Amino acid sequence: MKNLLLIFTITLLVFITSCGKDDGAEIQLGLSGAVTFDGTATTMSDGLIIDFGADAGEYNYDFYIANGNIAVDGVELTVSGNTLIYLELYNEGTAFSPGTFAVAQSGAKYCFASIRVDDETNIATGGTVTVTGSGQNYEAVFNLEFSGERTLTGTVEGGFALQGSL
Repeated sequence: MKNLLLIFTITLLVFITSCGKDDGAEIQLGLSGAVTFDGTATTMSDGLIIDFGADAGEYNYDFYIANGNIAVDGVELTVSGNTLIYLELYNEGTAFSPGTFAVAQSGAKYCFASIRVDDETNIATGGTVTVTGSGQNYEAVFNLEFSGERTLTGTVEGGFALQGSL
């Protein structure tokens, strides 16, 4: 009987301590901020992170940032707006680590970046993206260069939807 009472007491304590109020920051999905590409400013409103995880000593997070809604159905991604920024970010290690990512093919922190406006995709040739934050709340500061002396600058921040590999 004592053992039964002890098990009940331990179970009750675990239940009480694990069901308390979550002290973590509330995640509000949706972004604020604007970017300017080739002289045209656009307000961005939605974001998605796809966590591809670690491979060969590098960690890969892909950020999608749009001026419309982003939806994922299985392996298909659809965007309702006319502007989409794609960032494929890599850092050394076994977890995503915010910081400044240079457009390059390798390094401690590097990235591939592109922007699609209407149906034209432009691939960054240089520059950086600085990402700060954690969990699903991030800020991205753009200072990217494209062919034809075009640039992408600006800051976007807020809550990103988070999904595992497609």
